Amino acid sequence: MNIAYTVIKAPPGDLLAAETKRGLTFMAFGPEELNKLKAFARRWFPDSKIVSAKVQAASQIREYLKGK
Repeated sequence: MNIAYTVIKAPPGDLLAAETKRGLTFMAFGPEELNKLKAFARRWFPDSKIVSAKVQAASQIREYLKGK
């Protein structure tokens, strides 16, 4: 299983959002967000592959952060 992730530029800092084919599965703020994702994946999806890719929820998250 692949876990796709993208980094969203946000006012409080970078936000990493990740999803599987089933939907949004992980979000994290801060400079260590990718390491947090890797630790999460090892625990809950040990056979997964983490890939940088477009995340479906990214546009909705951006709109939410803009207050829309």
